[in-house]
Amino acid sequence: MYVIGGSNTGVGILATVESYDGIGWSGETPMPTARYNFGAATSNGRVYAIGGYDAVRPVSNAVEALTP
Repeated sequence: MYVIGGSNTGVGILATVESYDGIGWSGETPMPTARYNFGAATSNGRVYAIGGYDAVRPVSNAVEALTP
């Protein structure tokens, strides 16, 4: 299971990526683009973050492949 991006009052827009292996949480390499309200999908062992918003504008053309 992965928790990626989002927003946090007082912190701002997040680029964090965390994974859960059934025992505990681990921090992964952050996304290059901090974002929230985006779509995510998995394929061939990768997690894709698609679109969303940064602090100022839509990042609808941004697709990033995260390799855990």
